[in-house]
Amino acid sequence: RTTIYNHIMKLRDAEVDAASNIKDDEIATLEVHKTDMNNISHSLFLGNHAGCCTAVGSSIGNDYAAPRYIMDKCISAIEVMDGKEFVGNTMCYFAEVDGKLALVLDNIEMSAKYQNNDQIRDVFMDYAKQLCEEVGKPDLPIYAGPYRHKFNMSPYPMDSHDLKIIGSTDGEDTYIDFAGRYVIDGEKVSRTNLYKIR
Repeated sequence: RTTIYNHIMKLRDAEVDAASNIKDDEIATLEVHKTDMNNISHSLFLGNHAGCCTAVGSSIGNDYAAPRYIMDKCISAIEVMDGKEFVGNTMCYFAEVDGKLALVLDNIEMSAKYQNNDQIRDVFMDYAKQLCEEVGKPDLPIYAGPYRHKFNMSPYPMDSHDLKIIGSTDGEDTYIDFAGRYVIDGEKVSRTNLYKIR
C-alpha cells in the first residue's frame, strides 16, 4: 500500500494536480495538425509540450533525440493544441509493416489534463487518417507502437509484426519508443508488437 501511495502522490504530482483541476463543464477547443519540423524553435521542444521523456532537459536522458528528430527527415510529428497551448503529440514515420507501406505513430504523449480521453484519442486517429489522404495514400494502414500511449488503446488489436522504418539517421541514434536508442538505416527489420488502428 505504501508503494502505491508513493507512486500516486509523490511520483505523479502533475497528474494528480491536473485531475483535481478538471471541471465537469469545462470545454476545450482542440486542433490536431502535422508539426512543421522545419520550425526549429518549436519542434525542438515537442517533448516539453507533452511531458515526454525526450523533453529538452529531461532527467531520463532521452533528450538527445530532440535535435535528432529535426535532423532526421524520416521522422515527423502530429500535435494537439488547446487554443494556443500545445498539449500533446506523437512522433510518426512511414515504415514497411510485414512488407507493406504503413504510417506508424510512435507513442502518443499528452499533458496530464488531456490524458485518457476517448474523444481526443478518436480525433487524433481521425487526423492520422487525414494525413494519409494528404500524402496521396488514403487507404494506408496505420499502426501505433506498443508502449506508453496516454489513451486507452484497448479498442485496437495488438499483434507482433516485422517493422522496417523507411529512411536513415545517417548512422546516428534516434529514439523510437519500442526500442529506445535506434539507428534507422532503411534496411533493419525489427520484430515488435503494434496496435492496428486501421
